[in-house]
Amino acid sequence: MTARSTTSSEATLQDKVTFQLSLYANLINGEENDGNLESLLQQRIQDNLDINRGVIGGWEIVWGPGIEVFPTDLYALNVLYMVRSTDDPSRYVIAVAGSTDGPFDWLVENFLIGQIPWLAHPAARYTTGAAIGVNILTKITPSGDRPGAGRTLHAFLGALDHTDIDLTVTGHSLAGALSPTLALLLRDTQQLWDPSEKASVSVLSTAGPSFGNPEFVAYTTQRLQRVRRYANSLDLIPNVWNPDDIDRAKTFYSDNNLPAPWPGLFDQIKQASSSGQYAHLDSTNGVFQGTFNPKVTDYLKQVGYQHIGGYRQFFDIPGVTWPVAIPADVGDTGISRIAALAGVPLGDGTGKAPANRRPLTAPINGQSVQLPTDPDSREAGKLVDLVTAEIDPTADMN
Repeated sequence: MTARSTTSSEATLQDKVTFQLSLYANLINGEENDGNLESLLQQRIQDNLDINRGVIGGWEIVWGPGIEVFPTDLYALNVLYMVRSTDDPSRYVIAVAGSTDGPFDWLVENFLIGQIPWLAHPAARYTTGAAIGVNILTKITPSGDRPGAGRTLHAFLGALDHTDIDLTVTGHSLAGALSPTLALLLRDTQQLWDPSEKASVSVLSTAGPSFGNPEFVAYTTQRLQRVRRYANSLDLIPNVWNPDDIDRAKTFYSDNNLPAPWPGLFDQIKQASSSGQYAHLDSTNGVFQGTFNPKVTDYLKQVGYQHIGGYRQFFDIPGVTWPVAIPADVGDTGISRIAALAGVPLGDGTGKAPANRRPLTAPINGQSVQLPTDPDSREAGKLVDLVTAEIDPTADMN
């Protein structure tokens, strides 16, 4: 099965390579924290870089990987790493991981969709969850003897020779929202790490939900060197939280006799999105025609296939070896998490609400804060107040 592009052009080889690098940031998803996650991820990234060197070119890890893990959590919270091309040393890629199995990712970064102003341009608004996620990313420092150990991403960038640097930030799924936000933050704070603003900053976002208002999209497009978004036309995740997209997503697989088992869920998602305006980056390009997989007859697994496998088909590079830790067909996906949070019974436990896996608290500004069970809960309000008060795009640059 192949995917046919409905964009003005097919994905370039450079975009395909960048997508491959973005997936490597997710290679510890599902791994419980044993204090050694950064070392494990570093080895897995390096293994994949080595295996695919003849196909994607030579790349070296120059910062990270860096991982944030709350002391109360079983899993990594946010992950990113940075590589440089050995074939073209001016080219750098920062890869951000998507959602992990941690409750904080799902209950906060994915589902806190109330929008707040972008400090550099108040008319531009983006979700509180994205703001919280990027605030965490800017504070991560790799540990041990990893490249850039002890330094934030901003501090590391500040030590580079910025002449002709071509920097791309990339990410899939949740990171399809976090990567453009991080790229814009790097651009708006560029004078702090690159006073002459010699470096170019771009973003390649895949499978991300709509998270910013039209002003945010316009401002991002104006500020970044290149904005590129790719979305599979049969992937549900890029269709939250835009109300018009949600209506279309209800019937994605109906023509293939696989209707949504709980159409009311889409109405709940649409109602939740009524609090703001949600637009897509690069909305006129990047949507490619997905292909329904007739071998997958379970609705949630079809969703999982389209969210991962569909992109592997589209971004395929002849001879590439895909990361074995990221299967092309998964059932525990974003829509199943949304369903569980909405109280929809799933029978076999697939997609169980993260809050029910292990009720947790998160340390925020020195306080132990109970994670919310839904975006409208009192716990969610307290968390938003505490974290948004901490957000400052110019903080922690050293």
